[in-house]
Amino acid sequence: MRCAKESAAPCGFVRLFLAFSFAGLVLCAAPWAAEVKSGSLATTVFGTPYVYSHPAAYQLFELRWYPALAAAFFLFSWLVLLVRQGRGVPLAKATFSAGAGFLGFGVFRLVLFSAYRADLVWFVAWEEFTELLALLLVAWVLWIFRRGLLPVRQAQG
Repeated sequence: MRCAKESAAPCGFVRLFLAFSFAGLVLCAAPWAAEVKSGSLATTVFGTPYVYSHPAAYQLFELRWYPALAAAFFLFSWLVLLVRQGRGVPLAKATFSAGAGFLGFGVFRLVLFSAYRADLVWFVAWEEFTELLALLLVAWVLWIFRRGLLPVRQAQG
């Protein structure tokens, strides 16, 4: 498939990106179908009573506000690509990424809470473990590409 960068043809990437932006917009409806339902678990941690909870206020952000923000970002990304075509790709990528982040976080929390509603200790444990894993992966990527990211020091003579 040819691209507008090389000839007078529509770019396959832009058309594919239009489809993904629209699909992201549609997927934002899924968390809205989930029920907002608080959960809590009273337990003892090393002899100290503790209550794990996932209040409705948190879920309103995860299941309503974040998907709404994601939808706005996906829609903006889609419109930018539709109007500006290839010239809008950098802005569309940034707004698509923001939408994916908001939607991904909300859906991730929904999945964890649904899976561990009866035992919120595991809900919290898996969320914290995945955050640690994400930080370790970011650190690993930065380490792998450190030569390209850090300036080269010149020898003083």
